[in-house]
Amino acid sequence: MSYFEAAEHDLHAFVDGQLPASRRHGVAAYLDAHPDAADRVAAYLHQRADLTLLGRRLAEEPVPTRLAGAEAALLGAMRRQGRARRAIATTGAAGLAAVVGWPGRVG
Repeated sequence: MSYFEAAEHDLHAFVDGQLPASRRHGVAAYLDAHPDAADRVAAYLHQRADLTLLGRRLAEEPVPTRLAGAEAALLGAMRRQGRARRAIATTGAAGLAAVVGWPGRVG
């Protein structure tokens, strides 16, 4: 990867284990040649470990009363929004079909 800079998303994908195998070696070589980027990736790895540990600790705590119904309300809002988008898309498709004629219709 010495012929170009590693993109920030490549570094994050490297940290997350989501980088394609074809690019892993190149990013590793880039990090060997660029200590500043390697330090940044090391900081990302520490941050990831800290967040993982925090997530485990939070998962063991009970949900606060004030947030108990929030998940259900959010999921309901997302479902309603999805239905509204489908209705708009269906209406738009029907309107377009009415203007240009039904597919396969012999006129």
